Amino acid sequence: DTFGALYVDVMAYRLEIFNRWGEKLFTSTDPNLGWDGSFKGEVAQDDLYTYRLRFTLNSGKEGFRVGRVLLLK
Repeated sequence: DTFGALYVDVMAYRLEIFNRWGEKLFTSTDPNLGWDGSFKGEVAQDDLYTYRLRFTLNSGKEGFRVGRVLLLK
């Protein structure tokens, strides 16, 4: 399973995942590529992670979202 956004008509997309200390674990500029819960080739520990998502739709509308995702294996 992966965590990511479901957008079909995007011109620009950037998803970032951070741990509780602010260390960036994952970045994707491809809306089809979500976070699989790993970091440096290892499965990340069960925890609450922060995501930051920036996107621009083909219509020109820009968006920004921040939230949390709970990783449980």
